Amino acid sequence: MSLEVVWKALSKRKWMSSGTLKQLTGLNDETLSQVIGFLVGWDFAEERNSQELFVRRKDRRLSPLIANTLLRSLTPNNDAALNQARLD
Repeated sequence: MSLEVVWKALSKRKWMSSGTLKQLTGLNDETLSQVIGFLVGWDFAEERNSQELFVRRKDRRLSPLIANTLLRSLTPNNDAALNQARLD
C-alpha cells in the first residue's frame, strides 16, 4: 500500500524532499503527490515549499493505518455501517 510505504519512509524530525521520498518508495510523481496530500490534509504530516517540496511526520501521530484500524474497531458491524453509508 502506497500510504504505508510513504509513512514508513518519512522521518519524524528531519525534513525529506519529495525527490528523496520518490527514490525511497519507488512511487511515481502522481501517486506520491496524492499520498502526501492525504497525509498533510489529515494532519499526519507537514510540508514546506522552497525550491522543492519537503515533508516530515508530525510529532505524536499514529500511523494512518493504525488510526483507520482503531476507528473501524469503534464501529459495531462495520460492513453494515459501510453499506448504509453507500445507500445514503
